[in-house]
Amino acid sequence: MKVTKAKFIRDSFNYFSAVVVSNVITLATLPVYTRFLSPSDYGIIALFTMFGGLIVGSISFGLQGSTYRYYFKYCDDMERFRSLNMGNLLFSITVLFAGGTAVWFLSGKIARVAFNGGLEPGLLMWSYVNGCLDFLLGYMLFLLLAETRSRAYSALKVVQVIFTAALSIYFLYFLSMTYMARIYAFLIAKTALLGLAVYLTRRLFAFRCSLALLGVSLRFSLPNIPLNIVGLSNSAVDKTLLSKYSGLTSVGYYNFGENLSGSLKMLVDSIEKSWSPYFMQKAKEGTTDAKAAIIGRFYDVAFLFIFCGLCIIYFAEEGVKLLATKEYYMAMYVVPLFVFHYLFGVISMLAVNQINFSEKTKVFLIPAVVSMALALLLNFVFIRLYGAMGAAAATALSSLGAAIVELYLGNRLFPLEIKKGKLAFLFLLSGAFTTPVYFLMASEINMLMKLVIKLALLGAFLGISLKTRLISIEYARSFWQMLMIRILPERT
Repeated sequence: MKVTKAKFIRDSFNYFSAVVVSNVITLATLPVYTRFLSPSDYGIIALFTMFGGLIVGSISFGLQGSTYRYYFKYCDDMERFRSLNMGNLLFSITVLFAGGTAVWFLSGKIARVAFNGGLEPGLLMWSYVNGCLDFLLGYMLFLLLAETRSRAYSALKVVQVIFTAALSIYFLYFLSMTYMARIYAFLIAKTALLGLAVYLTRRLFAFRCSLALLGVSLRFSLPNIPLNIVGLSNSAVDKTLLSKYSGLTSVGYYNFGENLSGSLKMLVDSIEKSWSPYFMQKAKEGTTDAKAAIIGRFYDVAFLFIFCGLCIIYFAEEGVKLLATKEYYMAMYVVPLFVFHYLFGVISMLAVNQINFSEKTKVFLIPAVVSMALALLLNFVFIRLYGAMGAAAATALSSLGAAIVELYLGNRLFPLEIKKGKLAFLFLLSGAFTTPVYFLMASEINMLMKLVIKLALLGAFLGISLKTRLISIEYARSFWQMLMIRILPERT
């Protein structure tokens, strides 16, 4: 389906609406969770979700990405795509069963060596099952994204958040559980949603598969295997080293700050779901005007994300104090660093699509190795010195390193006229406006005065952005309309 202007706006509206609803529910339930769960409980939940995602992501061959890519290539021959899709899914399930057997036998040793007993062997097995459910549900959601069925996708995401929250509160309040309440809620909700997602995507599967088409998918995905392993290991390094050197409480602070800044990630993900099909179709056109449209849309998106990220940074203190008990207040210092981790991902949003369009996916290994090396070095140094804040800083800096390398490689493979100086200035300006926040967090100024200062700083950021043409007055008007639920108009 062609992504027209109206379709792009409608899909963005649907994805963004799902983000808003999901984020409201997540924030509304945080006071309940922090009342019943300690920071160390949050640490256990973080390790639970991390382990399963790491193992499953490392062995799954990333075939959901291959399926997404070849949907656009074979969209004019759906019988061919259905065969490819079925083969990819059956192969993935077979690999997941084999991986589960290995985890079953090795869970005791993994619990002792990797987590110092922080996770029990039985919990590791359930963590793997959770990772499998995440993968399979994500596979089906990728199909909905490829078809641009934004309503179905958004509805599933909202239902998942509501169902998970309802089950969590029930287990916490009525059954007096602690971290297991969240774990059981994850497993039950994802199982139910997976069944519904399979039903919604059923017409994209055939009762046959082709080994030749599976080979096509594997050739596309195989270069991503080292990338997946390195990337997922990178995401696990921080929590693993935190649990070893700072304990589960620090992991809890880290995870809570990650969750609070997650609203920006939800926004990035929501727009990216419209951005990727838009990029692929414009890139396929290959004209100068089409490439200019890609860059124009990218800068609009980048400014939108950075301004929203600054808003989250500026009001992180109020958010933590409103939503959590005093034992979680340390997490507010982690939020700005996590926000920049997500903001640097905006660069990757452009570069990854450039590389994917070129089909030269082997180069993904280079930024992944850079990110992994930086994460290991910086986490090892910073965690010992600064605990959860050190881990968050290492995560942000390693993301920046990977994003710079991806941007270089992406522009070599699919050249675009990117104004790198403009992009660098935008990030440097946002960093300069973030620095005062830490002084305000540590100060004893009353909350009303802090609020006035923060609003003045946000106004100054907008003023400088307009003055330096980081954003035009015309787009500022469009930006305001976006805040009124009218998203990212087509540039003329």
